[in-house]
Amino acid sequence: MQDVYQKPQRVARIRRSLFTIDTLRPLFDLHDLEEFVLEWPYAVKLDEGGIQEMVASWPNLVVLYLTPVPFFILPERPSIHLESLRLLSPLRRLKKLAVFVDAVDPLSLGTVRPTNDDAGINPNCSLREFDPGRSWISKWQYAANMLVSMFPNVRFPDVERRDTIWGDVARVVRDQRSTRGVL
Repeated sequence: MQDVYQKPQRVARIRRSLFTIDTLRPLFDLHDLEEFVLEWPYAVKLDEGGIQEMVASWPNLVVLYLTPVPFFILPERPSIHLESLRLLSPLRRLKKLAVFVDAVDPLSLGTVRPTNDDAGINPNCSLREFDPGRSWISKWQYAANMLVSMFPNVRFPDVERRDTIWGDVARVVRDQRSTRGVL
């Protein structure tokens, strides 16, 4: 879905209403926060630094819901990249994650995204449910491999039944999980 009203003045007004790290920062004093749910017409704008700040501020998160199905999808790529979700690995209580991400394989774009690569980040085995909503995706293999490496126990409630690329990802991840004997 694309916002058909891409006039410069409308886009400027939209940009002022986006949730960014600056919008969220006043909430970072809530260190015992366990559930953060944000349903907004537009996707959340967070870079890797913002994700790291969120993780450091909210170490007890169990549910993180960041508008996985925005009502309006702006023409630029989503700011949260699939591989950036590896930064959530310190959240050892995180059970449910729903977020609108860019899961397009960077090699299919002919580029590799810059990341703050940290080889010391371990997989998050506590995450049980992932909802990609209407996230951008190009190849199910790329997304499935990334998700299994970051969240080996993840499931996709209701996504497996979809006849979409994300449905393919969900089925492949389910099959890999059952092959490893993870219930």
